Amino acid sequence: MVHPDTSSSVRNDVLRLREVIDDVGHPALLLVDCIASFCCDVYEMDEWGVDVTVTACQKGLMTPPGLAYVMFNDKAAATARANPVRSPYWDWSPRTKPERFYERFCGTAPTHLLYAQREALT
Repeated sequence: MVHPDTSSSVRNDVLRLREVIDDVGHPALLLVDCIASFCCDVYEMDEWGVDVTVTACQKGLMTPPGLAYVMFNDKAAATARANPVRSPYWDWSPRTKPERFYERFCGTAPTHLLYAQREALT
């Protein structure tokens, strides 16, 4: 689900959806896109029971596009490990070990984006 919808400015009630999922006993992970609200609106991943959050730098942080963030809890990590159909898209393990990820993909870090991110967060 999206936290806020950019086109309509509707902010969804993430906590209420978590409550509904829990009330019916469904095992689904709660994944939330908070690109438009990241660091500029209240978003409580742990308190609201969100399993996976995806976001990026270009909207809420108001920096040039180019950085994406995936944050996940232990439940989501266990689900990913247990999934027999593993693809690079859903395999987060290389990214949790930066040195291993760099050895595999190499490349130059986008230093201008890292500086912009630091400025946006301070």
